[in-house]
Amino acid sequence: MISSFYISLLVIIIIALSAYIIRLRRKYQISLGDGGNDVLIKARSAHANAVEYITVGSILFILTEISTDSTAATLHVIGAILLTGRVLHPYGIIKAKLNARVFSMFLTFSAIAALISLNLVSLIANVASA
Repeated sequence: MISSFYISLLVIIIIALSAYIIRLRRKYQISLGDGGNDVLIKARSAHANAVEYITVGSILFILTEISTDSTAATLHVIGAILLTGRVLHPYGIIKAKLNARVFSMFLTFSAIAALISLNLVSLIANVASA
């Protein structure tokens, strides 16, 4: 399954961000929350955003792969766009690069919109032919 490949890579981003937060907690001796530490605030924000959008994107990706007639090429293009957006976003948050954040969210929203569209078109076509 194509979705398995991209979702696996996307989850690596979540794990990497989790590991980064653990390192920061040890470094700044903050066991819960962010302790008002700007670096930890940004890291936690990057992690939360990744979890939110990777979860939604992954669910839609699986549904698209199993419920539509989308080609492998289409799925790879959407997967690459989603992955690129999700790789860039934590960088934009942690390094305070607004352009990277804006572009990464454009990529993420584009991929999610494409997945939604493919699912809805397939659903409507199936209902219409029933």
